[in-house]
Amino acid sequence: MKTKNIFKTLAFAMMMPAMLLTTACSSEDELANNKNIDNTEAAINKGFSLPVTVNVTRQGDSDMRATFNDETKKLSFSAGDKLFVGGNYDDWNKRFAGTLDYDAESGKFKGTIYTQDDTYKTYEDLFGYSDYTIATLLPAGYKDHGYLVINTNDPDAQYDDFIEESNEYTLATSKADGVAQFSYEKSYNYNDGFALSPENAILNFTITGLAASTSVNVSLTSMAYNITGTVTTDASGNATFAAGIMAGLNLQPFSLIVGGKNITLVSSDKVVAEGMIYNINRSAAPAPSYTMAAAATTSDKGKLICTAGHIHVYGEDAACTAGRVAKIIYVGTNGHATYNHGLALALEDMSNQLTWDNSGTNNGGNTAAEWCSAWNTSTPVTDAEWLLASKDQWDYMLGTDGAGSYTDLRDGFGSVGGSNMKKGHYWSSTEKDTDYAEDYYYGNFGGGQWFSSYKNSNNYYVRACLAF
Repeated sequence: MKTKNIFKTLAFAMMMPAMLLTTACSSEDELANNKNIDNTEAAINKGFSLPVTVNVTRQGDSDMRATFNDETKKLSFSAGDKLFVGGNYDDWNKRFAGTLDYDAESGKFKGTIYTQDDTYKTYEDLFGYSDYTIATLLPAGYKDHGYLVINTNDPDAQYDDFIEESNEYTLATSKADGVAQFSYEKSYNYNDGFALSPENAILNFTITGLAASTSVNVSLTSMAYNITGTVTTDASGNATFAAGIMAGLNLQPFSLIVGGKNITLVSSDKVVAEGMIYNINRSAAPAPSYTMAAAATTSDKGKLICTAGHIHVYGEDAACTAGRVAKIIYVGTNGHATYNHGLALALEDMSNQLTWDNSGTNNGGNTAAEWCSAWNTSTPVTDAEWLLASKDQWDYMLGTDGAGSYTDLRDGFGSVGGSNMKKGHYWSSTEKDTDYAEDYYYGNFGGGQWFSSYKNSNNYYVRACLAF
């Protein structure tokens, strides 16, 4: 299928409605009888012909694919653009239709309109007195079979106007740039020219998870639409394309198939509006199957918990990796009522070293435990809690129960997008007495060790723990 050209939209945010310009007139002797009835299938009775030269402008401030000149108040279309014009006259009993070509030199559309009889000798009279006139823009690259026909075997049969392919059924193999209109534009009346306005919405697609640099078939269908085409994926396996559908339609019943894979377009009702561009990003790759944090087992130690509550390996899913909140260090409860499944540590320390209570200048009036409680607004697991780990919770995470590794804990965060534990002291929530609290010292080599430090005068590292 041929694809349409995408043109730049109007470059000025605030413009007065475009002025309609005067059209050229044709003389009566330009009316020609084109009847050619010979009862053969190849013969098409086009009726009487009227040469037409007509201006096209925009209706109000509607964005269009044509470029608008603020000084001349004219639209500049592209070579190859066509305007299909059709309608009824004589109390709706007769028809007229034809396709006009864009003439870049004059900035007008020129061509021939065919009428059922010679009631009107000029197209201005025809358009001006018709019961119904409609003009539809056919962008460059579209099939342009717009004409008036009657049954070749019955000269008295009703005329009918016909467009073989209309632009709302066409696929573009690139996305509309910015607010450029891949649009279906019409005018429903004539007043010294046709003022067009968008009739459809534009769907901009990016489909990921496909084979790289490969041609794939695309099908966007509903009861009224069958938009198909072929696009080539880029080196990363992404396919980009665009389609236009009529405003007021609901996307929910549409079926989207790309490269033989069914892709959910929307999961609920979504009614589109005219002149709007909708960017739709979907993946053709199957969604990873995740274990929820509430079902963590010892095999999940070292994995990440994301904002959706999934447990995943770092990098296996971009959405989860971007939303990571903590790394699982210990799985189990050890009899604690604080958590039901295990302990995970934040991927970073607090930005400042803190005293244990709120007397230090870095604490901002909060204790180290209060800073941990407010560390992350995300609690991806039901009843999960951000806290400052106690001494025995640190011991279980440090592996002193034989279930873990001090080295893995100290150096295991940089590989999952976080920061490793620093050489220095880290507070626990366990108090030794009124003035002292327990803190753990991480060394460069070998193991660390526990100290008891004065709460109010020591600025130590703090890393929040997610008890889940």
